[in-house]
Amino acid sequence: MAVPKPKVFVLMPFDPDYTPIYEELIKKPLEAAGFEVNRADSVLTQQNILRDVIAGIATADLIVADLTDLNPNVMYELGIAHGLRIPTVLIAQSIEVLPFDLRSYRVVKYSDRFVDAPNLVAALTEVGKRRMDEGPDSFGSPVLDFLGSAPDTTPLRIPESRRGAGETPKGDSDDEAEGESDDDSAPRGFLDFVIAVEDETTRLTELLNEVTAEIEQLGEKTQLRSAELEAANNAPGGVGAREAQRLVLHSANDMRGFADAVDALLPEFTDLVDQLGEDLSSFVAHLQIEDASGEERARELRETFDSQHRMTGESLAAITAFRSTIDELPPVSQAINSAKRRILSTLDALIAAFEKHEALTARTVALIDRSLEQSESEAT
Repeated sequence: MAVPKPKVFVLMPFDPDYTPIYEELIKKPLEAAGFEVNRADSVLTQQNILRDVIAGIATADLIVADLTDLNPNVMYELGIAHGLRIPTVLIAQSIEVLPFDLRSYRVVKYSDRFVDAPNLVAALTEVGKRRMDEGPDSFGSPVLDFLGSAPDTTPLRIPESRRGAGETPKGDSDDEAEGESDDDSAPRGFLDFVIAVEDETTRLTELLNEVTAEIEQLGEKTQLRSAELEAANNAPGGVGAREAQRLVLHSANDMRGFADAVDALLPEFTDLVDQLGEDLSSFVAHLQIEDASGEERARELRETFDSQHRMTGESLAAITAFRSTIDELPPVSQAINSAKRRILSTLDALIAAFEKHEALTARTVALIDRSLEQSESEAT
C-alpha cells in the first residue's frame, strides 16, 4: 500500500502572474523534497470556495504563504494557518512592506528574475527538508510563541506509518543507542538551541558594533571634508571649481566606501537574524522554568535581549537620522548624486534589517516574560 505523501498548501493571490512562480519556483522543489503540493485555485469548487481553502490549510503538513502584495485573502488565510498551528514559511518579493508583527519571523525574499530565481528554489528545498526532519516547533508563529507548541510535534520522517517496510528507524541501532552515532540529521535538542542562540547573539552584537563603527567613521570623514571645503572658501580668493570638485569627489568616495563596507556585512546580518528567529522559536518552545536557577537563567536571557532591543532601537534611530541627512545633500555634482543613490539604497536595506532585529528582540522579551509569568502562576 502506497504511503501518502505529506502535503504542502500554497497561499497566494488568484492571479495568472503568480502561476510561473508557483509552478517553477515553489511546486517543483517541494515535490522533489517529497511533498504533494497544491495551491488554493487547484482545489477550488464553485460550491464553497472558503470551505475548500480551509480544508486545504487544515490538512496541510506545511503552508507556503506569498505575502508580496499583502493580499487581504492571503493574510486572512495566513491567520487561519497560524491559528491551526500549521508550520508555515513566509515568502515575499519585498520585506519592507510587511507588518511589524511578522518582521521578526523568517521571510524568504525572492525575485522572479532569471538570475535570482534559484535562490527561492534552494530556500524552499531546505525548508522542505527541515519540515521532514524536525518538528513543527522549528517554524515560528505568533500563536506558537504565545499559546505553545503545535498539537503534533513529530518530525514527518519519524512516524512508523511513514517508514517503508523493513526500514530500520534512525537511532535504533545498538551503536546509536550507546551514543556513538554521528547522524547530523537527528533533531536538535534544548542544549543545541541554547548554544546556537548564544553564538548567534554574540555575532549579531559584533556586527551591530561594526555597522556603528562604519557610521561613525563616515561621520568623521564628512566633518573633515566639510571643514576642508569651509577653509578653502575662507581662503583669499575663495575656492575654485576644480578644487571644490576635488573635495566633492573625496566625499563621494567616502560614501561609496561606506556602502561597500555595509553591503559586505548585510547578508550575514540578515541571515543571522533569520536563523536566530528560528532557533529562538524552538528554544522558547523547550524553555522550562522548574527551579530558582532556571528562573535566574531566564531573567539573564531576558536582560540580554532587552539590552539588544534597546541598542538596536538606538542604532535604528541614528541610522534613520543619518539617512535623512544624506537625502538632503544638494545635487552639486554627478559623483555626489551617484554616491547618494548608492548609499541611500544601502541605508534602506540596513534599516529594514535593523527593524527586523528590533522586532525579533521585542518578541523574544515578550516570550520570556510569558514563560516567567507561567512559572510564577504554577508556583502559586
